[in-house]
Amino acid sequence: MAASLEPKPDEINLLKSADQCEQLLNRLKKHASDQKKIYKSGKKHTLLENVTSHATSDIKSLKTWTAAISKGRQTSDPEIRRSANDLFNNVTSRVGDAEKALDHRLALGRLTREKTKSAYADRVREALDEIRATIGYLHNLVKTVLRDAPDQRERQNRYSQMLQTRPTSYHVFVKRIEAMSPAERQTMRLGTYQPLWEKFPAKLDLEGNVGNAEDPGDGKIYDERTIREVRQLLKAFYDAWTHATMQVNNTDPINPDPIRKVAQIAEMTKICLILRGMKQERLLDHFCDDSKDDKHLPLQPENLKNMLGKEDAIHAETFCFEQYRAICRSWKDGEHIKAGDAEPLPLRYIQEYGRGSYGSVRKFKHAYTDDAYACKEQISDEARAHLLREIARLRRLGHRHIVQFAKSYQRGNRYGILLKPAATTDLFKLLGRYRKNGLDYDRDAGDRRRDRVVLKPIILTAFGCLSRGLAHIHDCNIRHKDIKPHNILYEKASNTEPARFLWADFGLAHDFGSTGNSKTVSKNRGRYSPRYAAPEIMEEFEARRERHEDLLEDENEDEDEDEAEAPQHAPEGAKDRQGGSIGHGRSSDIYSFGIVFLEILSYLVADGDAATVPNDFEKCMPFWKNTAGLQAWAHSHIRRIPPTDPLSFLFKLSSKMIAHKASERPVIADIVKQLTKANSQYFCIACQDEPEDEPPVSQAVIAEEQMAEGLQVGKKLAESLDRVDSREYGSVHEIEDIQTPLVSSPLVSQGPAEGPPVAETKTGRRSSRTSVYAGGREPILKRSSMRSPDRRRSRPSSVARFGVPDEIIPDVSINEVSNSIDKNEHRMTTIVSE
Repeated sequence: MAASLEPKPDEINLLKSADQCEQLLNRLKKHASDQKKIYKSGKKHTLLENVTSHATSDIKSLKTWTAAISKGRQTSDPEIRRSANDLFNNVTSRVGDAEKALDHRLALGRLTREKTKSAYADRVREALDEIRATIGYLHNLVKTVLRDAPDQRERQNRYSQMLQTRPTSYHVFVKRIEAMSPAERQTMRLGTYQPLWEKFPAKLDLEGNVGNAEDPGDGKIYDERTIREVRQLLKAFYDAWTHATMQVNNTDPINPDPIRKVAQIAEMTKICLILRGMKQERLLDHFCDDSKDDKHLPLQPENLKNMLGKEDAIHAETFCFEQYRAICRSWKDGEHIKAGDAEPLPLRYIQEYGRGSYGSVRKFKHAYTDDAYACKEQISDEARAHLLREIARLRRLGHRHIVQFAKSYQRGNRYGILLKPAATTDLFKLLGRYRKNGLDYDRDAGDRRRDRVVLKPIILTAFGCLSRGLAHIHDCNIRHKDIKPHNILYEKASNTEPARFLWADFGLAHDFGSTGNSKTVSKNRGRYSPRYAAPEIMEEFEARRERHEDLLEDENEDEDEDEAEAPQHAPEGAKDRQGGSIGHGRSSDIYSFGIVFLEILSYLVADGDAATVPNDFEKCMPFWKNTAGLQAWAHSHIRRIPPTDPLSFLFKLSSKMIAHKASERPVIADIVKQLTKANSQYFCIACQDEPEDEPPVSQAVIAEEQMAEGLQVGKKLAESLDRVDSREYGSVHEIEDIQTPLVSSPLVSQGPAEGPPVAETKTGRRSSRTSVYAGGREPILKRSSMRSPDRRRSRPSSVARFGVPDEIIPDVSINEVSNSIDKNEHRMTTIVSE
């Protein structure tokens, strides 16, 4: 340790002496803290804890003394200065004694007598107690050291003026503290000192929320204004306590513990607010004793339990929850947090969008950052799995017309995800507003169509923008499966973004990125909205119901049990032996999207005071059974609307999208391409300013659809030839008219993704618009009787029935055709996986 401070009286600098003592105490504290890492339990650990606690308390008490001395001019009386300096020398000496005794105690092993160990431990404690008492004497000398001087009156005047500008609470505290007896002041506990808590600002309305797992009071936080007011109040309390302490004129040493507590309470603003909200103000002294202030937040439950002790440990968990009303917990974008059952989240409720089969969708604002989110919160294990799947799919999507995953949380059995942007409403409600405001004739004549004029060009952008969004979804090997106006969000224009529509709710979406096969077979009818479901889906359910097969109706059934991958060879709309559909793929999304198109159009064309709802459109329900009637309704408007009207093209395109046969519907890439060429009004300003590249027809789509159609044709060909072989003399009229191209054959050119458009030929026969045979020549049917039985047996059956030149179709057998199909299936699967 350093030598005793013995300067000459005229060289004594009390502030410097206090600083040197503070450095020695800091060294003792660090030495004890380092040893605690070695001795983590037992009596040595307890002794080291005691040394650390005393050193911390003494350092803060010295800081308080220094602050008090710095407020005025020190006396020039050498005797007073020497007396104060002797006290500092005593502190220095006793710090050295404490350190030596501590080292001796730590060096003693297990075999040393217990009496010897206790003796060294007692020496450490005695030294620490004397250090504390000496610093108490120093506080008694404050008024003596600050003797009046010629220029001290001027300083005192300035100090008095400063006191006059202090808040009212300061003067109240001064009077209350001065009225306390020395004994009361020595034993005062801040947690139960009512004058302090009475001056706090109005309480946060937390009645019934603290520790409530059902309603923890999300979004209720202590704002910056409240924190600032409390900080000023605690600072006034500290100043008042210091002022009252300096006025004490007695010879008894002052216990520095109350001074230390008051000195640090100014840094415990948030802790005081949290305890007040919990109605556990009395716990404040535990935090003071352990020197915990706001910078130590957030606190962990285990550490807090040790600090509070056995009697008050039950409040540790509640404090750890409630501390997030005063501090913002770390919750970055893309991060998942696990909160306690009764922990409040920093989400302030704004409005409810609606409720679904799994839970609610509500709009929140972050209480600290003011960012807006759409929150989907669900309960039960099935709901959690549902949201996890939605998160996985959203992470793969990134488009300005698709909602983005922001962050997620789990609180007890509640699991929620936050999405952005937080939309204004959904398409269904927007259309209702358009109809109501556009046809409200109770308004003035000049104002009755105000919303219609504003909303119509915005609604027109839904066609192009949503098409681009769906193209991105399909290009990412995802089927939405739940396309309807309720799952299409609308965000009104802001300073940075134009009004836009967004795809949402991917909880039922099918991710086929690992298999390349978008087709599935569904067992749960409850997952589909019959109004928007494609015919092949509803026909599948109807066929299974007729066969008395059980359909899952439980909406909480796991998707993995509901959906099964359709066979790789199953084409769109293909039937099984019982007449039921055996798979539906991306084209079912196109059908649902087409119904949404027509539903929007039904609102846009409705007019007049009698047109309360688009009745003609609704009369076509159920749409999946009445595709012809729905297309007739669309064509009636096409004839009525001028060709230059933007709605005319949309009606034509929608009619193609709702084709009953899945193979006749256009793919989404073609829809986007046609909308782009037709009119820029179908896209928002952002899409017009930053046009995307024309989405190519995905090779995965081509491979999948062609493989399925080719295998279906190969199956039909084999069945027909088998039936002909069963007859020795067949007639051409007994052979099925097979006009569908064999796309899987190596001889065939590649056609469009969803199957080639079919047109009428001059002879009235239906044929492909583009020939799929080499050279554009189709096979010519021959009567089987034109060749002798012997010659017919000497040639392959395929050539015996079809008079096709050898340079077009080589001699192959049915088995070779089947092998070729198998090879193509492998080739197409490879393309999809690539």
